[in-house]
Amino acid sequence: MNINTEHFEIEITGEHGYFEHHTRGDSYAGGLWFNDDNQLIDYDGVYELPGEVIQALKAKGYDVSYAID
Repeated sequence: MNINTEHFEIEITGEHGYFEHHTRGDSYAGGLWFNDDNQLIDYDGVYELPGEVIQALKAKGYDVSYAID
């Protein structure tokens, strides 16, 4: 699944994914890991997952409570 937002591209394939900023590229990017229930269980690359990425994932039905707890 590919999700494009104003500033990010998010790609998810099964239990793995990534996000990358459109103009900052790899300098503002990271990995995403999900369980079988579409719950975000881990991420890396940034200290806090960008709000725009969180909102995009929520809009597609992913549980992102891990990133906002």
